Amino acid sequence: MTIANLITRNDYVASASQTTFPYTFKLLSSAHVKVYVNGISKTLTTDYTVSNVGVEAGGNVVFGTGLTLNDVVGLVRLVPLTQESDYVTNDILSSDMLENSLDKITMTQQELQRDQSDRVLKLPLSSGLANVEFPASANRAGTVPRWKSDGSGLEEVAVSPGAVVSVITAKGDLVQGSPSGVSEKLAIGRPAQRLAVINGACSWRHEKETVTKSSNATLTFADAGKLIMCDASSGHITITLPAPAIADNGAVFVLVKIDTTYRTVTIVNTGGAVINGAASVVLRKPYDYVVISNYDDVSYITAQNFFRRTKFTGGCVTNGGFDDINQSVNQQGTNDSAWKTGQSWAIANGLATMNGGLDSTLWQTDIMKASSTYRIIYTVSGRTAGTVQVEAGTTVGTVRSTNGTFEENLDSLTNGDLTFRGLTAFDGSIDNVSVQLVSTLNDTFADDTKPQSSEGAKCLQLKHIPSHANNVIHIKGKLYVSIATAAAEICAALFVDAGADAVAVGASLATKVAGIHVIPIDYRMKAGGTSEKIFYVIVGAPSGSGAVTVDGVGGVRRYGGAIMSTLELTEEYV
Repeated sequence: MTIANLITRNDYVASASQTTFPYTFKLLSSAHVKVYVNGISKTLTTDYTVSNVGVEAGGNVVFGTGLTLNDVVGLVRLVPLTQESDYVTNDILSSDMLENSLDKITMTQQELQRDQSDRVLKLPLSSGLANVEFPASANRAGTVPRWKSDGSGLEEVAVSPGAVVSVITAKGDLVQGSPSGVSEKLAIGRPAQRLAVINGACSWRHEKETVTKSSNATLTFADAGKLIMCDASSGHITITLPAPAIADNGAVFVLVKIDTTYRTVTIVNTGGAVINGAASVVLRKPYDYVVISNYDDVSYITAQNFFRRTKFTGGCVTNGGFDDINQSVNQQGTNDSAWKTGQSWAIANGLATMNGGLDSTLWQTDIMKASSTYRIIYTVSGRTAGTVQVEAGTTVGTVRSTNGTFEENLDSLTNGDLTFRGLTAFDGSIDNVSVQLVSTLNDTFADDTKPQSSEGAKCLQLKHIPSHANNVIHIKGKLYVSIATAAAEICAALFVDAGADAVAVGASLATKVAGIHVIPIDYRMKAGGTSEKIFYVIVGAPSGSGAVTVDGVGGVRRYGGAIMSTLELTEEYV
């Protein structure tokens, strides 16, 4: 037989439970193969056996126990440098013995090539250099070798290890170059800090990347950990978070409303995944914030600053300016008073403005109740042309042609709208509108039935969009009323949305004519959703009792408006 190949080792990466690994070189003895697993030498017979010894094509190394996935296996032929054949004078010369001896010499030569020639640094054959040696050990201390400038050989260069490592004083310290080129220590940072480049040098910083969103936007898990600054100054916006996922367990989203309007920032999850059990979270007030954390496929609110939100109206059926609205011509507003605009009106920047053009109206629907008197207060500003007048149902108020704040009482003869009508190419703005019920002849029934929304007259109203379906809405009201007839029972009833039945009632028996009576109202409910809710109070008395006056007596205000009926709404987060 011959040694026809130059292979002296085989290397493998094991599959799970693999036991058999081929070797592709000739062995003269099973002890002539060294077996390594992950760099550790194994023992013949104890750990493995060898087959096909003496076969030129090789055989198998078989482990007694299956290996682990990705174990690194090395099979290396290593023939001992001995000569064990004994040739006796005049004895018969065995061809097998002679061939094995020659094979062993060839094998040792191959292994010397492998272990000493193939695994050392060498000069290329094209180089004419010879006898390149390292200096004597006495000259090597504290030095590193380098090629001489003429390339003729090696020389030793002294170094100072202390210049590199002396600045290290604690585990985790880093080394960087100072502006003068000297090494300096950068001590290990604190938890949650990141290594950043500041003025050309490394420094530990608490990095909090910020992202601003001023329109509808969809976030990704790459936005987790950033400060999401939500700007709703141009209109209501919706921020969509990625659906919680196990692969991104622990992702935290921090969102804050940075504008000073009361336009909303609605936060939802992709695919309708709930947040604290609700479909959405809403930021309403300036600088509201929320921290939403994802754990095990669920989104939780782990921090927020709007644990309680309160709204208030004083003596008004509808009130306020136009700060919450941003709409185009002919679009219905979405603030607490839901104004509608005609073709020449527009609402923006906290004002309802008409810039000339055809006669046009600005209105709210179904505000006025027949047989009732209303006090209407409003401000005209920026007027440069034309006139404007207010209307209560079909009753027309005074024509205004100057800037200023105006107050007038109008008797509404029919049910109808609150309207501002711009005339003769009115060019100016309306703001700070307040409508207060002065008195009403509308009846309520003093019996064992729930007051109906069709009875009495509306005197207080609030609209609110809950931030969470599980939150509690708490309504508290206090009404100051009088009636022209003694012994009449004055009723104040609270209604929600379009419900026909009152949800809460307060009442007072008038013990004297022209006396002011206080009626309290208190009601709690679960929000049940995040759609807008309307809360309003009607007031009235039984038929024949005469007119009920709010915040005054006999249809006349008392105490210069300092006495005022109120309705307060508080949303409590649970």
